[in-house]
Amino acid sequence: MTHRILSLFVCVAILSTLTAQFASAQIVPWRTVGTGELDTATGDFEGTAQGIHLGRCTFSGESELFTTDDPMILEWWAIDTYVSANGRDKVIICGSGIIELMPMGGDVFEAVQTGTWDVIGGEGRFSNVGPADEPIEFMGFLEPFTFADETWFWSGFEKIGEFDLGRNK
Repeated sequence: MTHRILSLFVCVAILSTLTAQFASAQIVPWRTVGTGELDTATGDFEGTAQGIHLGRCTFSGESELFTTDDPMILEWWAIDTYVSANGRDKVIICGSGIIELMPMGGDVFEAVQTGTWDVIGGEGRFSNVGPADEPIEFMGFLEPFTFADETWFWSGFEKIGEFDLGRNK
């Protein structure tokens, strides 16, 4: 009988611990898909997306491109603000990566942009957000362009990962 009572207390203690851990977990999925455009003279970009926690949203930010030793690879960094449809809820992310150029003939290129992003802040219901343990993965596709073009267009992109809602901070 004593073993049965002790086992019951141990089970209750373990279940209580697991319940408390799951209840305090703040890591949630991040997924956005969208399209956008980059002003090559200023590095400013903007577009629209659909996100798991943001719903239909807009985004805008600043970026910079850097040449590398490989003429077919550019490096990039950016800071990006996502704004939900209500205009009050925002998530700010910062990222970097590469753009792989693919010649299409003449001076025309297509490109695949990859990299990672970290959540660094927010406003409204996202005022306490932060990064998860792993960064958000990014892949985007640039429509055919030349380096003389004033605007480059993402025909589509996807960002997948996790972020911390930070509700218990």
